[in-house]
Amino acid sequence: MRLKFWIYIVGLLVSGIFVYGCSTSLINSTAIPTLETVSISTPYPTVAPIITPSATNTNTVEVTPTPPTTLLFRYTRGVRYLEIGAPEEAISEFTLVIKMVPDFAQAYHGRGLAYYEKENYEKAMEDYNKAIELKPDLADAFKDRGKLQEALGETDKAIADLQKALVLYHNIRDARDILEVKSMLEFLK
Repeated sequence: MRLKFWIYIVGLLVSGIFVYGCSTSLINSTAIPTLETVSISTPYPTVAPIITPSATNTNTVEVTPTPPTTLLFRYTRGVRYLEIGAPEEAISEFTLVIKMVPDFAQAYHGRGLAYYEKENYEKAMEDYNKAIELKPDLADAFKDRGKLQEALGETDKAIADLQKALVLYHNIRDARDILEVKSMLEFLK
């Protein structure tokens, strides 16, 4: 009982110090933060704050969501739309993600799943191919392209993609996917 009490007291002290530290201003009041685009090799545009002195000392700072947060939000939203069976909305979200980061293979894969759900097999195939082109070790894209090729009657291509997916899946982490691919291969052979 005494240990819990002291843990509680220490927690209060730490949180109080944290709040105090976050509320104190260490920024020079004559310098106004401005945002300038910085060229860094990342999968998304990066904006870094640069503190520069300003002739007019105005206190307006525009706050915008960071690109990675927006990207993650849109991608997750697309995945959730897929889970609830709303492929149109998922396509919209994944398309926005692709516009923000054109080389994000998982977004192409997600949009391909949505097109597959809508039975738009041509566009699904294009997105699966693009996902595999961008990330050749994306096992789910091979698995889903194999499912699509099986639906189109291209059994040999389906078997090749499913075998490739089987090789790429991690033995422990992806055990459920491995079982699914093995059962699909047994069905096709």
